[in-house]
Amino acid sequence: EVGGFSGLIDQKKAWTKAKELSLQVLELDSTNIPIKNLLHFGYFTYDWNFELAEKYYQTRLNSDDLGRDLGMDVIYPMMTGRFSETLLALNNRISKMPQTIWSYPPKAGVLFFLDREDEAIALLQTCDSLFTHHIYYLQESAKWYYYLGDYEKSKNQLNRLTAIFPDRPPIVLWLGTVHEHMDGNEEGIAKYLSELNKRYENGDSGSPAWFMALYYCHSQDYESAFTWLHKSYDRHEMEMAWLREEPLLIPLRNDQRYLELYAKVGFPMEPHSTPE
Repeated sequence: EVGGFSGLIDQKKAWTKAKELSLQVLELDSTNIPIKNLLHFGYFTYDWNFELAEKYYQTRLNSDDLGRDLGMDVIYPMMTGRFSETLLALNNRISKMPQTIWSYPPKAGVLFFLDREDEAIALLQTCDSLFTHHIYYLQESAKWYYYLGDYEKSKNQLNRLTAIFPDRPPIVLWLGTVHEHMDGNEEGIAKYLSELNKRYENGDSGSPAWFMALYYCHSQDYESAFTWLHKSYDRHEMEMAWLREEPLLIPLRNDQRYLELYAKVGFPMEPHSTPE
């Protein structure tokens, strides 16, 4: 799952099988870089094994193909707060593979984190007309427009997404919920929250508890947010890897409950502190 994209497969089973197969491949070919990338990104997102992920990431920084791997070169440093390094990798990736759609939403996100919001919006606006029917782009651009405060563009991208594609992974349900909240539609909010809760109760993938927590952060119900963050942690949901950098969690960063979760997930760097 990259930034919430996959929500339709059993993540734990998929990772267990992928890890097994990756290790088998590396026994035969220890120089297989794509498999190494896949394996170590899995160590990070599924196992929260920062020791293995960080050690491998450091070997990637000076590699000739920096940026080719979206997981370890882009998403991992982004989730751990190294935005300048992430931007360098993305620019390298785009220079070599300008046609790949997977580079542009993360770049908009990195520009957002670097407080270069005008550039982020300009990039998305350039891409909007190029990727009008791509599920990943529509989903991720809806998310980043939301964080950038362009709620109309976010809603437009979400509406286009739901009109074209029937799938509703938890990230899409969350986006729907926040827009219903901004529109003051209590019935719509209840509908989306009920579906997210159902996904959680069914043990579905896609991190439904995490996205419930994000909704409650959006609506500033922080007690409910913590309830769902703990559920997300207990389920070992993948999106918990965003615990350090998720913008909606900024108001929680000084709370002891947040700091305890941060320590449990195992980030190797000190947590952010937000001035009181």
